[in-house]
Amino acid sequence: MESKLEQAARHVARGARIVAAQKQLVAGLQEKGMEARDAQNLLDQFERSMAIFKADLEDLKGKRDP
Repeated sequence: MESKLEQAARHVARGARIVAAQKQLVAGLQEKGMEARDAQNLLDQFERSMAIFKADLEDLKGKRDP
């Protein structure tokens, strides 16, 4: 069974991949002169989620350390 720390680390890793992909999408749309507002808004939401995931991971690491 996966520990909470392992699960949080997995969420951070997966979130980082999602954020990177969304950044590429936004950049690609902008390069083509296409509307990127919705894609940028989604990226902003992903980045806010990542901040939460990272804080959760750090909290769990802190609880684990003596």
